[in-house]
Amino acid sequence: MTIPKLGELRLAECTVARLDTFFADLEQARKVVRHRDGTFEEKPAHAANTRRMIRAIVSGVMQQAVLNQVIPTNPVRELDRIETPRGFTTTTPRGLTVEERRRLLEFVDTDRTAVRADMPDLIRFALGSGLRVGEICAVRWMDLDLDGLRIVGPGEVRRVPVVAVRQNVYPIKGRGLVVHDGKSAMALRVVPLPEFVVTRLRARQDPLLDPSWPAAGSPRRPGRPLSSRRTAPASGGR
Repeated sequence: MTIPKLGELRLAECTVARLDTFFADLEQARKVVRHRDGTFEEKPAHAANTRRMIRAIVSGVMQQAVLNQVIPTNPVRELDRIETPRGFTTTTPRGLTVEERRRLLEFVDTDRTAVRADMPDLIRFALGSGLRVGEICAVRWMDLDLDGLRIVGPGEVRRVPVVAVRQNVYPIKGRGLVVHDGKSAMALRVVPLPEFVVTRLRARQDPLLDPSWPAAGSPRRPGRPLSSRRTAPASGGR
């Protein structure tokens, strides 16, 4: 959305007035959303956070131009702040209900496309661990302790299976899949695994496999496995 509007302008032509018009157009753009009940609703095409991200990118480009003495000042700094509209509310995240979980697993276990994409185990791993798709795809056998860490509690000692989240996989245009160590120290963590995830992992475990091999299937592009969910409403979502 940035390139068609600003891409043909010279840096010196990116004035405060032009940039102000550009962001005003983004704010006023609308899209029509169809709800499941068949009704339609008009909503902003670009959320405030999206516009802030675009503004940060444009500002970064302009600042580089300033540092290289191509333009005297950064025009983005003269623009008004992008405010969140009054009355705007975000949808509260929620987990799946027991029935929704049952229907989801029933669908991926019986759909040939989902099975070929290795989604039954991937989705169970996600449900049981709360990890992102990119984190799951980056989990190696060496990151798992299926026998469990020894946990000492009040009056009992038990073992809790865990996964050490050390990295994630994400796509970069022109380079393919890239392994990253995580966005921050908070991304590196140890997560307990429920028994139903451990059972599926043990079933696919092969002692002859290289421990650095992915545990949740072959490396794939994060996001693409879940694209098969679009077939769910027609086949298994009722």
